[in-house]
Amino acid sequence: NCVEQIKAGKGARCVPLVPESVPSFFPQLTETVSASPPHPSGSCYVISFGLLETAAGYLPMVKTHLSYPGNDTERCPTFPLDTDDHDRVRRVVSRLLRQQFS
Repeated sequence: NCVEQIKAGKGARCVPLVPESVPSFFPQLTETVSASPPHPSGSCYVISFGLLETAAGYLPMVKTHLSYPGNDTERCPTFPLDTDDHDRVRRVVSRLLRQQFS
């Protein structure tokens, strides 16, 4: 991309071909909770307390996502009905908030 700019007489201004994503959530405390079947073995809920960058500034937030082994894609958490997954995640969220604000 830079060479084409120079050939066109526009100087050496380089523009990335694919814009890089800029992180907007900055975790400060993170814990994981194992996920029950039918999630694949090794799956876990990742719970983080941190700051979310917004137009209004940095706001404290709790973020939870589901992580599968070997897959870096963040997924919305899903809680099987016949398990205590939701309650275990809720307890970790409460503990992280107490840690941060006590």
